[in-house]
Amino acid sequence: MLLRHMAGIPPYTDDEAEDFVVPDWEGVQPEQQIRFFAKWLLQERGPVNEPGTQFSYSNAGYSIAAAMAEAASGQSWEEMLQAHLFGPLGMEAVAGKGWPALQDPSQPWGHYVRDGEIIPQHPDGNYQLESFLASAGDVSASISAYGRFLQMNLRGLQGGESFLPSEALWRLHNDGRPGYGMGWGVTAMRSMEELGLFSTHGGSAGTFIMVAGISHARDRAVAVATNSGANAVIDLGFKRMIPLYVGSA
Repeated sequence: MLLRHMAGIPPYTDDEAEDFVVPDWEGVQPEQQIRFFAKWLLQERGPVNEPGTQFSYSNAGYSIAAAMAEAASGQSWEEMLQAHLFGPLGMEAVAGKGWPALQDPSQPWGHYVRDGEIIPQHPDGNYQLESFLASAGDVSASISAYGRFLQMNLRGLQGGESFLPSEALWRLHNDGRPGYGMGWGVTAMRSMEELGLFSTHGGSAGTFIMVAGISHARDRAVAVATNSGANAVIDLGFKRMIPLYVGSA
């Protein structure tokens, strides 16, 4: 339920929202915050809807899942991603390190949109993803590395094997049924429904956007990325670029 956003966990998507309530962090080290937050949230805040009854996006739900994995493995969520995903796939990627340009000054800055104007966001500025929510989105990868991730998923949906069996990958993609899987929405593209089902994902930290689509019927996957938080990119990717590429000869 946590990974499918079906657990009724409060969203924690906007730090200026009225329901963005956090515990007292006094004495809590940053690396301990995710488990502290998960325990506090489950004890102090009720669900926003009956668990298991409806889709309700929540960054905090992924924090709870990461805290569970940390407790079970003895590793941090960042270490687990490196050991179980980035390493096996040979991905050039980092987790829990903030904006890309914080690690490498040659990397691009993100841009946010305010009143129709695209404004650069300094990588060391005030807008940073909180450590207790970092497992929901603080991952930076090169486009080629993300391509390796898409190839792994595509191979599994086509019945092939990677370091994960095809059956495990199908489970992530809602077993090939329309609906919401574990991080993937499974649906027919409205603009080209004859192409069959796609697994799609659109994500943004406000200043970067990545849109991805994996065809279930054809051996193709597409990603569209930009360093601007303009929502028009999501529409462009889903409505035009992904269906056109997959549908081309």
